[in-house]
Amino acid sequence: MKIDKKYLDIINDTDCWHATQLAEAFATDISTEEKSLVIDFHNGEDIIKISPDKEKARKIYQIILDKAISTSDIINIAGSILNNLKDKKWVVKLYKQAIQKANTTSDILRLPIAGIANEDGEFKDKKWAKEILLLGLDLCVTFDDYSRLSGEIFLALDDTKWALDVLSVGEKYARTSFDFKELGATYSGGYNMDPVDMEKARKFLRIAVSKIEGNAELYEITRHVCQDLKDKVWAKELYKEQLEPSKGFNRTDSYTLVNIANCANIDLNDREFAEEIFILAIDESKNNPDEVDYIIESVEDEWGYNDKILAQKLKKKYKK
Repeated sequence: MKIDKKYLDIINDTDCWHATQLAEAFATDISTEEKSLVIDFHNGEDIIKISPDKEKARKIYQIILDKAISTSDIINIAGSILNNLKDKKWVVKLYKQAIQKANTTSDILRLPIAGIANEDGEFKDKKWAKEILLLGLDLCVTFDDYSRLSGEIFLALDDTKWALDVLSVGEKYARTSFDFKELGATYSGGYNMDPVDMEKARKFLRIAVSKIEGNAELYEITRHVCQDLKDKVWAKELYKEQLEPSKGFNRTDSYTLVNIANCANIDLNDREFAEEIFILAIDESKNNPDEVDYIIESVEDEWGYNDKILAQKLKKKYKK
């Protein structure tokens, strides 16, 4: 089947994502009554009229694949083929091609491994999913590799033991505050696994705190300390640290302060502390109307702090 030059020009002059959209337009499902259906395909400022034709779609997909270089492009095209042509055999062939080209764990994790293992999905193949994960394990070289692979093992196979075994190997590669936060969060059950080692989690979260470089990191660690480690005393200490500019962090803005106040209210169940932080947020806003509105809405939110009296006080004092 010959593809018109104008479509070949689009494929040759654009990126893989946009070319795949062209194939998807041709692959649009139509009923017998819609044989004359025409679809508008947007190519920059131009609009091209397309009559859906799955055979043309198949040909265009193949042309795009012939140009594809990276594993991510091959995997993305395969996903589009699965969604639009329902050609599982072709998709399996493409996934295997991507696996052969994979050089890193990240390349492997671009595959929809959980979807391959899903008993309600298209493939229902846990054995193949495990084989793919083992290939990813062989390519692990950084903490991020081990951590992400561990999460995918749990997600795809619901195999907590193997997931934690992989994570434990990755511990020795942890270097940054983020790395140790991920370890602490996982061991305390923060990523849907059952809590497995709270003392280990506490140790890693303390290391994470010692390595922080900014408020955003400390805020995330504190949430895990409170919600997963269930240590409200330590969590309050960490929230207070974020309110002290002398700690050397970037000064906390009013929006972040509102987040901390909501955590103090919901996670710590400490309304007095939350009120102090809302007032700090107002001071930090420097009467910026948008920020003041946001703070007051948060104070009177019936699903949050829900204090109409405090909201009125703040309105009288700070609203223009």
